[in-house]
Amino acid sequence: MSSVKVAVRVRPFNNREIAREAQCIIEMAGNTT
Repeated sequence: MSSVKVAVRVRPFNNREIAREAQCIIEMAGNTT
């Protein structure tokens, strides 16, 4: 059985996203999701 690794790039909201009241869908605990 093979395994699959998934990489997700997480970054802070930019000004446009803040202005649109974007919703955060990922919670971080240090460097891990």
